[in-house]
Amino acid sequence: MTAATVPTQARLDAASDEGLLARVADGDREALGELYRRHRGVVRGFVLGRIARGDDADDVVQETFLRAGKEAGRYRAEDGHRVPQWLATWPAES
Repeated sequence: MTAATVPTQARLDAASDEGLLARVADGDREALGELYRRHRGVVRGFVLGRIARGDDADDVVQETFLRAGKEAGRYRAEDGHRVPQWLATWPAES
């Protein structure tokens, strides 16, 4: 089976967070969806613990991932942040 024949979800599941961000930077919306699936709970927990409650927290989480879609090309692993930490920096700035 070649990479072209591997189902999309299997390729997304196998991708690293950094690899997904690179794909997001290239406009891959499915990769952004996979990052959301993987990390929405962590980001929401951060938001609930520090910033907002209920529906407001959900709005902040959504805005965080929309921003990630726009800022993905700026992620640098060498800056010392893992992807979930990088995602959590934006709600902290709100």
